[in-house]
This record gives sequence, structure tokens and C-alpha cells, in this order.
Amino acid sequence: MKQKILVAYASSYGSTQEIAEEIARTLRQEGQEIDLLPAKNVRDLNLYDAVFLGAPIYMFRWHKDA
Repeated sequence: MKQKILVAYASSYGSTQEIAEEIARTLRQEGQEIDLLPAKNVRDLNLYDAVFLGAPIYMFRWHKDA
């Protein structure tokens, strides 16, 4: 069953973005419809069947964009 999935990320130095890109690539290979976006650009989650959110933690707090 094909699902519309959002892979969102917040990243200061790019490593979290790279991981998000790899997750998106793998899900696309499995036939899923994927949107890959920076978390700060996400406006509506109602468009998606599932959401992955990746972000670094600094000093016990999520990245501000997450």
C-alpha cells in the first residue's frame, strides 16, 4: 500500500539532513511517495499518512526548527 510520507529534518551542520535524505531514498525505493523538507518549511501535517522527524539535540533540547 503506497503512503504519502513526510521526512522532515532540522540540521545545523548537515549530518541530520544527510540521514533524512538516506531515509527518504530508501522509502522511495520501497515505492512510497515521499516529501523531504526542512522542518521549518512544514506547514500542514494533514497531507501525510506518516511523518519522520529528525533533529539534533543540543544541551538536552531539540534543535529550534524541530
